[in-house]
Amino acid sequence: MNISQKLDKGFKVLGFDQEKNDCLFLCQDLNSVDDLELKIHLEKAKIFNADAVFFRKELDRFKPQVYLYDFTNQLFNQNDLTDIQKKIWSNGSVPIACAFYDTEIKILDCTQHIKKNNTPVYLADLEIVSNVHQLYNEQFAVKIKTGAFWEEIENKNKFKFNTSAYDILIEWIKEIIKQSSSFKNVSQNKIIKKVIIQSIMIKYLEERKDEKGNSPFNKKYVRKYDNAQDFVEVLEKNKLVDLLEDLQKDLNGNLFEWSEDEKEIIKTMNLSCLSEALKAYKRPEEINNNVFELIRFYEFSYIPVELISRIYEEFLAGDSDVNLTQKNKKQKEGIFYTPSHLAQLLVDESMPLKDYNKVELSNYKVLDPACGSGIFLVLAYKRLVQWWKLQNNMQKNLNLLI
Repeated sequence: MNISQKLDKGFKVLGFDQEKNDCLFLCQDLNSVDDLELKIHLEKAKIFNADAVFFRKELDRFKPQVYLYDFTNQLFNQNDLTDIQKKIWSNGSVPIACAFYDTEIKILDCTQHIKKNNTPVYLADLEIVSNVHQLYNEQFAVKIKTGAFWEEIENKNKFKFNTSAYDILIEWIKEIIKQSSSFKNVSQNKIIKKVIIQSIMIKYLEERKDEKGNSPFNKKYVRKYDNAQDFVEVLEKNKLVDLLEDLQKDLNGNLFEWSEDEKEIIKTMNLSCLSEALKAYKRPEEINNNVFELIRFYEFSYIPVELISRIYEEFLAGDSDVNLTQKNKKQKEGIFYTPSHLAQLLVDESMPLKDYNKVELSNYKVLDPACGSGIFLVLAYKRLVQWWKLQNNMQKNLNLLI
């Protein structure tokens, strides 16, 4: 493991130096790593421009805990850390990020979104030449590795896992529904919920950029509707139904499928509340609603598609009886959903990466007999693509950030 003396000194401050090639791995060494799941984690970290990853070992599996950034020989730039925290929080990939500079270490709390003044949330700011704070002593790495770090009372109080990207997005959606007070009947109320969730998916597609930083989605779709520049303008020009029809025609599936009656209802809806809420993503200074402004903390292109499945569960499942709470609706109709981490575990067990050379992909079938939000199918699709890449010796970019 080739690292600079300055970075190695920073690792020693946190106790990482004792864990090299055990729980600490450099992203540049991913091609020399034998464990395929570990390789995927390192490839994903590279998408976030991390230089190394510190893992927790759990049931013989590597679970990413800290992304490490080598900023030695660089001047401090807080905007870099803001960008890092924004992307990691949106994706929910790791709870902590550490940035190593020549004389200090910046530790970010990635369980929280960035502050309203566009600055990151620091857990600690450590001078490498001074004594380390008690919380980050020489046992820090061992505690992270074993999981004991998260059990300590001080850390339980310090980390706010109830401000995840999912929780904030749920709050944002509820505020839009609340502000859309004109939708009184059950049919229109369900339609506005579905429109909001599909709008989040469209924003995800819109924010995906090519290697030149352009959005192919906007070029193909958005600009054809009276030369709109973004999805918000599509809403403002009352062209949402046209966009939904094009997406339904071009994409394989029924994600954007609407009945003709529903389309007519959408055309009559005042969606200004939704467009105002989405404006806050890029133009928060135009927004007076504090909840709407929460959307600017996101990097849509880094939001995992599983999160959208969870939102579907929250707002569209069991929506037939408005007098019941969402939880009671699901229980009444016998609807139960699997958390994403458990779904991933089951896919790992039933479709292990190491079996890639035993699988005939042209004849491989996946059945989800109780498909709700589709989270098993999404994760199974990711695994199929990973298998295909391994079979074709395409071991780079094994991870799919979708």
